[in-house]
Amino acid sequence: MKLLRWATTEQASGEEVTSDSGYLGASESSERNAAVFSWSSSPSLKKIYQGLEEQQRIIEHLKGYLEERLSPFQRHLGGQRVSVENALKTLERRIKPLRQYLQGETTNLEHVMAHLETGLRDQFEAFEELLGSQKDLLDQANQYIEEQPQPFLKYLEDSRRAIEMIYGDLEQRLDVFLQNLAEQQQILDSFREPGLTSKYEALAGYLEERQQALAQFSRAVEYRPEELFAQLDEAAERHKPSRQDQDTLFAKVFEQARLADERLREAMAVPDSSLSNRDLVRGQVVSINRADSTDSVSANQPAELREEEEQAG
Repeated sequence: MKLLRWATTEQASGEEVTSDSGYLGASESSERNAAVFSWSSSPSLKKIYQGLEEQQRIIEHLKGYLEERLSPFQRHLGGQRVSVENALKTLERRIKPLRQYLQGETTNLEHVMAHLETGLRDQFEAFEELLGSQKDLLDQANQYIEEQPQPFLKYLEDSRRAIEMIYGDLEQRLDVFLQNLAEQQQILDSFREPGLTSKYEALAGYLEERQQALAQFSRAVEYRPEELFAQLDEAAERHKPSRQDQDTLFAKVFEQARLADERLREAMAVPDSSLSNRDLVRGQVVSINRADSTDSVSANQPAELREEEEQAG
């Protein structure tokens, strides 16, 4: 079984390969390194990789062990097959003259019997009976010759069955292991289902648009964060999950990505003009409005009341 070996960013010593760019300005080197797949970039990916490596190690060890232990039986059966083939060739050389003799006698007997059919049957009726018995004798001789290889073929089949008993016992011992492999194959097949494939492609497309927007912002000469978030909002609007996908992986990833966008927007103090994102910051807007209304009511109070409240405070 061939398992994936994509540890392209891990050295032989197990140390993680890091980026060779020591400053933020090395954008070309950073983008190149970001395109290299790394199993060690995530705890989940690292765990998956370690599991695949361990399983491959177990399978390779098992294959080597079985090949070492079963090779003598295969050599034995191969030697038996070669020996039987040689014995059959020797037998064929020995019985070939007998076969040729019987073929000649059979041909001569057929010619004589055909000659009797031309009108001599009544005159040589007793002789025809003798020829019939002679034909039976030749048939028995031919059958005897044809049966000579059978003991060797039966011997080879019995030897094969003896070795197959060893293989059958081994198959029973590995039955649970083989069932686990079959279940794993079903899991791998589920990864290739069209529905799951389309979801991964949709997620990759959305996240790629977000990355392109951020990359464009990072390389821009002028500081225009509003353009960055406009592009992020447009990408979110194009890829937002439908109502049927609210509880799916796509919706969860989409929500987490939008949360990251909003947190960055808040940290950079960029106003949110997107209708699709107002519900995410609605609580903040309500809090601000409440604070403004309180200040407005306080401003409209008479000066004497405000002084009394300040003194009481």
